[in-house]
Amino acid sequence: MWLTTATGASFTDNANELTNALAYSTANGVAIRMTGTDRVFEFSGGITFRITGLQIKGNTGTSIFSFNTGGLITVENSIVCSADSTVLTSVPVLQAVNSLFYNTGTVLDFTSTARQYLYNSTIYSTSTSAPLLSTTNGDANIYSCAFFGGNAVASASAFFVGSNNATNQSSVGFGSSNQVSLTTANQFTLLTSGSEDFRTKAGAALINNGIRQQTYTNDLDIVGQTRSITTPTIGAWEYISITYTYARPSSDITTQWTPSTGTSHFAMIDEVTADDADYISATAAGQTDEVKLAAMVTPQAGTSVAIGYRVQGITSGAGVTVSMVQGTTVIATDTTRTANGDYTLTVASGTWASVTDWTDIRLRFVST
Repeated sequence: MWLTTATGASFTDNANELTNALAYSTANGVAIRMTGTDRVFEFSGGITFRITGLQIKGNTGTSIFSFNTGGLITVENSIVCSADSTVLTSVPVLQAVNSLFYNTGTVLDFTSTARQYLYNSTIYSTSTSAPLLSTTNGDANIYSCAFFGGNAVASASAFFVGSNNATNQSSVGFGSSNQVSLTTANQFTLLTSGSEDFRTKAGAALINNGIRQQTYTNDLDIVGQTRSITTPTIGAWEYISITYTYARPSSDITTQWTPSTGTSHFAMIDEVTADDADYISATAAGQTDEVKLAAMVTPQAGTSVAIGYRVQGITSGAGVTVSMVQGTTVIATDTTRTANGDYTLTVASGTWASVTDWTDIRLRFVST
């Protein structure tokens, strides 16, 4: 059995998947939630069950998954969390790949589990008195996983093998090439309860310290980012260094406003630091001024385009509306501004995706 979302409905398909917090959120994609005290999934017979691209949340008092007899569950590119203790228990064979598991106690209970395979997953608990993994038998293969919280990675590490894992504990307890004694807050974007964000933070020790698991991950992370094939990030989220590019006004297109000096409009508003000594101004409502920006490269997927501008000397009842334009097509328009101040028009990736020519981006100012 394979349970996944409709095409385009997963949090991994969200237009802002790279900037959304990595945590359970019904706003980001299909989610399954138990509000009572039952398990989300319970199987009475041996079954092979696969979950891909889902968000799953359990309630208090019970685990999310349970098998009464033999079976195999594979959790891929998914977010699984619980409002209480155990996220997963009594699963004969578990394979978790590119997934996030988090809760308030022991996260994965392998007491009745024969085999476990964990690859490039993140396991986190707010508990300081319980191990993240609990096991009394079986064997486990664990590679490039991030274990944070709890009082130990595993209750009985003799059953585990692996390498290139990371933890805040003084020891992973098994394997080699591990990162230990790490500060949890330095690894993830935000750990505030209810507002978690498990995306890897810049400078984290998780970065470049994983081991390639192409067979299981296809060299992709939880939201489909390409993983490094030589030094992947430990955990579910592959850290990608973002290259920032800047473009400033470079030529005039429409010139209905008035420059403070000279005839070039773009030259009045192309400074790096705002300088009110030169500017363009409108003398009536309905006037349009448009400048072309220097050629840009296509922004990285998931990032936003930020357009900063400054309004000064505005009179009562007047306003200005700023738009990002490609050729004659308006890509995004900011709120009409009726007060002096510094403003930013933020164009999310799902909006700027309609741009076909980044060498022809313009800013349009309309007086109101």
